[in-house]
Amino acid sequence: MSNQTADDEWTQVPTKGRRKAPPTVQPNTVNPPSRDLTVPKLQQDFQAKLKTWKSSTCRKSLLQILNRIRPESGWAIEKAICLASGSFSRENLECRRRSMWQIVVFADIVEYLRTEGGDAATGLEVVAQEPMNTELDVEFLDTLNIKALEIDTAAKVEGLGPATEYLGEKTFAYEPFLDMTATMLDEVLDADLPLYIGSSIRGLKEKTTQAGQLAKRFAKERGMYKLPTFEVDPNVMDGMEIFWKEEDDKE
Repeated sequence: MSNQTADDEWTQVPTKGRRKAPPTVQPNTVNPPSRDLTVPKLQQDFQAKLKTWKSSTCRKSLLQILNRIRPESGWAIEKAICLASGSFSRENLECRRRSMWQIVVFADIVEYLRTEGGDAATGLEVVAQEPMNTELDVEFLDTLNIKALEIDTAAKVEGLGPATEYLGEKTFAYEPFLDMTATMLDEVLDADLPLYIGSSIRGLKEKTTQAGQLAKRFAKERGMYKLPTFEVDPNVMDGMEIFWKEEDDKE
């Protein structure tokens, strides 16, 4: 579901000969978990990137936008979910670097929503969903008070799977480069999200497919700002957009 490919998933190796034996399940070696990383090392990387992010003009502009579009009653967000966060601990350095930046931004936005949400955000529940998570990823996310949702990759779920239980009219969804399907978009539309930051809508709304029609509907029902360019590493969040439900004019 993230930028990492299906090659990262576990594959079955068939047995040979007449003797019946259970299939041997082996992890694919294209992008295996790194042996050199530990939770403290991931925490150190997170803190270093968080410090850089907090001093960036991108963050300053993003917070200005969030303050501008904030409902008069404040952000009444009770749940926050990061879809397709990517793995932080596999061998592919580029993938894990990008994933770490994305979780840094997500975690910082969550803290902003806690600060601006008042009593409603006191018990804000935070989760992340990524099929390629390793055990180390799960442990690391736990140190950030982010629950990693479990996904059965062999089940071939068409939609967003366990994530749908957390989607709703009081949920903030952060989606860094998820390859959204029509089924997934249908679930996102049904959830009536008040705040959504992601990349899929931009590309899909230009298409004539079912997913394209759903993306157009999603965009039509919301206000939109482009996520400001991250000057430290522009490619990390290039193409992402901020969507929010505009309040009805009651005057």
